[in-house]
Amino acid sequence: MTTTKEQLLIAIESTPEPILAQILDYLEYLKTKPTRPTARSRTVPIPDGEPLKRGSQAKDLLKT
Repeated sequence: MTTTKEQLLIAIESTPEPILAQILDYLEYLKTKPTRPTARSRTVPIPDGEPLKRGSQAKDLLKT
């Protein structure tokens, strides 16, 4: 069983240089991109007295 790193090295050997440059750019981007915390449930406060619009369609929302 090969590891992901080994699979990448094998794929790199047969990849043209222009594509390798793009892959390197993307890899560097991924390494510097801030990691997002795990998804948390966010609740949106609904003011008292305001009804929820269940079953609304996009055209209904445009009216407001």
